[in-house]
Amino acid sequence: MLTQQTRKKVDVLLAKVVEAKSKLENYPSTTEEMAEQLIFLDEIEDGILELQEQQDSVSKVYNLFNTYSVTIPPEDLVDFAKLQPTIYLLYDLIDDAVTERDTSMERFISSLVTDQNKLQEEVTKMACVLQNPDFLDTNANSSRVRSIFEKIQISVDELQALALACSSCERKFKLENTRFDLLEESTAKFKLILLLWDSVEEWDCLENEWQQSLLKQLDLKQFSMQISNYNQYVEQLERGLPPNCSVVLLKDKVERMKQKLPIITNLCNLCMKPKLWASLESLVGTSLDVEEVTLGTLEEHDVFSYGMEILQILN
Repeated sequence: MLTQQTRKKVDVLLAKVVEAKSKLENYPSTTEEMAEQLIFLDEIEDGILELQEQQDSVSKVYNLFNTYSVTIPPEDLVDFAKLQPTIYLLYDLIDDAVTERDTSMERFISSLVTDQNKLQEEVTKMACVLQNPDFLDTNANSSRVRSIFEKIQISVDELQALALACSSCERKFKLENTRFDLLEESTAKFKLILLLWDSVEEWDCLENEWQQSLLKQLDLKQFSMQISNYNQYVEQLERGLPPNCSVVLLKDKVERMKQKLPIITNLCNLCMKPKLWASLESLVGTSLDVEEVTLGTLEEHDVFSYGMEILQILN
């Protein structure tokens, strides 16, 4: 049992030492890899002492095995014999890496600056792409524009990931923080452009649903909340995007529905009172089946133009 436990310790130690050697022997090619290797060098400088202590402890156990003639599998002895020489090799690698630390740090910083410059160049290109006038015209070819949006989203995700990696490296090495203001501005603008297209399409779908909704089954709370949400979207779009017809048209649609909301609320109250509903029918000069009437039907009969009169009937 003790020989098996000792064998496991040797396996674990050998794996750690081999992994450490591999990390130091590897020649990093990316900024993140360079940062990781420099950080690991700091860790293994201290960690090698612990590994050596563990090896010394295992060595004492093998000496006891030898003293008491404990039978040890030959393969166990072979792996144990590898351990100390491998640790010596790791010591040499650490010494070499420490000697080259300043050079490695310079190479890392140079690579980081290159990444940052590349990022700024790509962001500038993206900012130019976002000037496309079709992006603010929701009457433009939707499938073509949406296809471009998908490509831009991929670029945004990649650039944000690179910016995050650069910032992370700066924090780890206590370097001056680089701001990516244009990336933030372009990302915010792109989100607003997407919001514009989504809002216009979703609003049209909602209006179609509302037109077909039975007045008696209309959820006024949800209806009011949806209008409020889109009113907030319009405010965001007006603040964040250049003046454009698409936002103006969306705002006009939302405003018209906002104006109808109190009338629709009153109509919902009227439809629960047969006598008052009959008064409404007299007012508009047509019969309206209270069980079947929809917002579309009310629109067709120009009922919304009688806002004040409907309020008087209700009162």
